[in-house]
Amino acid sequence: MPIFDKSEEELQTDVDRWLFLLKNLSKLNKIPALLNKRIFQKLFSIAEVSRLNKEERMMYEASLKAKLSDSDLLRANESIPFAKWDYENTIKYAEFQAEARGKAEGKAEGKAEGKAEGAHEKAVAIAREMKKEGVPIYQILKFTDLSEEEIKNL
Repeated sequence: MPIFDKSEEELQTDVDRWLFLLKNLSKLNKIPALLNKRIFQKLFSIAEVSRLNKEERMMYEASLKAKLSDSDLLRANESIPFAKWDYENTIKYAEFQAEARGKAEGKAEGKAEGKAEGAHEKAVAIAREMKKEGVPIYQILKFTDLSEEEIKNL
């Protein structure tokens, strides 16, 4: 828009404001007072989202997901307002991630414990059979990794 060269003070119509905003949007850090109307605020919000780096965009999207998950906050016919993420939703998302991570770690830990317990039970069963067959204790120790006391108590 090289032809449009009005300054903020020269803006009189909405067309002037639109052209000014479109030409200078990349240079503006905040909405000028003359453009403080709802439609311009929405456009400015969309532009703010497009300026976010990858990490900030992920946080922003996470905050939107957190807002969506609270069904009492949104109704089916309402639209989601464009806004930067807020503190509450960032905390909610972090709590959700921590809970999910904790569950995954607990599940993995439980699985490992279950495998170890199963292996021990299998070794005990094998030792019991070996003992019935009259295999010497030192050989049972070698093949099962059980303690001598455990084998004697079978």
